[in-house]
Amino acid sequence: MYDLSIKNINILNRKGVKELKNLKVFVSVFILCISCSTVINKNFKQLDKGKIYAVLPFKNYTETPMAGHRVASVIEAVLASKGYFIAKSKEEDGIHPEADYVIRGTVNEYGYKAGLEGKPVVSISFYIYDAKTEKPVYSGSISATGWSHESVSTLLQRVIDEVIR
Repeated sequence: MYDLSIKNINILNRKGVKELKNLKVFVSVFILCISCSTVINKNFKQLDKGKIYAVLPFKNYTETPMAGHRVASVIEAVLASKGYFIAKSKEEDGIHPEADYVIRGTVNEYGYKAGLEGKPVVSISFYIYDAKTEKPVYSGSISATGWSHESVSTLLQRVIDEVIR
């Protein structure tokens, strides 16, 4: 039935070791890919640059103080850097009377993963409303995990910059 001579057993052992090495390489690459993954819906709606946007502080559902204000600040800065008009509101929950659209949302995760490397993680949901009718026009969510050498703010800015065209 089977030829279990020493020569054949050594050939089988070499093939098994080679397959095991290939499996180790595959698993290592797979873990590397998923550990630094970014989940972004790349089909976000193009915003109208001729309109005026008001960005309100996001609701903070994290343990990081002021995360909602930080997210809103980054969104305002990215919008302004790309040529969008931003209406500054004096009240925290007030909408500027000249605004065409209002952007608000929630911060679901903002911080660092527990572990040896402490990778930054961000997860936000956002909603764009018509300022006059207060009806939702668009919504989306963004989640990302960065590299251990990045800060949370850097990761957030990079992800928002990818979404806003």
